[in-house]
Amino acid sequence: CLTVEVVDEAGDGDFSKFEEFVLNLDVIDLKQDNSSNLGGVFRVYCQPSNLAELQTAIENKKASGITLRSSELTYVPVDSSPDGGELQNQVQELVQDLEDIEDITKVWTTQDSS
Repeated sequence: CLTVEVVDEAGDGDFSKFEEFVLNLDVIDLKQDNSSNLGGVFRVYCQPSNLAELQTAIENKKASGITLRSSELTYVPVDSSPDGGELQNQVQELVQDLEDIEDITKVWTTQDSS
């Protein structure tokens, strides 16, 4: 999955041209990430072999009123783990401990981060 953050220069929150452009590429799915308060964060799902080509196409596209702020490869679980109570708390503590280590930049887990 490729997570991209785009900026709506017009400020009206209309990302339809960006969505149309991306959906015309070789993608499996496109979802807007509503958990972000930035507004223009999308998860673009495609075959792993197409990630570099997709990222380049998005970076080079100057969709009207849309500017790419960032893009990064994101690991997204195929299946989310069910709420496990104590296990979820232990995993969250472990993730926090790992994130506190200076040499670690990203930690992925199948558990919901909420």
